[in-house]
Amino acid sequence: MEWDTAAAHAVCAAAGCSVVSVPEQEELTYNKEDLRNPWFVVYRNPGLRQYFDYFDVLHHPG
Repeated sequence: MEWDTAAAHAVCAAAGCSVVSVPEQEELTYNKEDLRNPWFVVYRNPGLRQYFDYFDVLHHPG
C-alpha cells in the first residue's frame, strides 16, 4: 500500500536511489485511485537496469 512505502521512497530518493515499478520501469507514483503498489525495485546504480528482465521473469514465471 502507498502509505507503507511513501516514507521509505522519500529516504531512498534523498540518498540518490530510484524506486521503480517492475516491469514498467517507471518511478512509483502516489495518490492513485488504487492504493496498492505494483512490484518494485529500489536501486542506486543505473547499470542495474539490465536485470529488470530477470525480475519480470520472477513476477511472470512460465
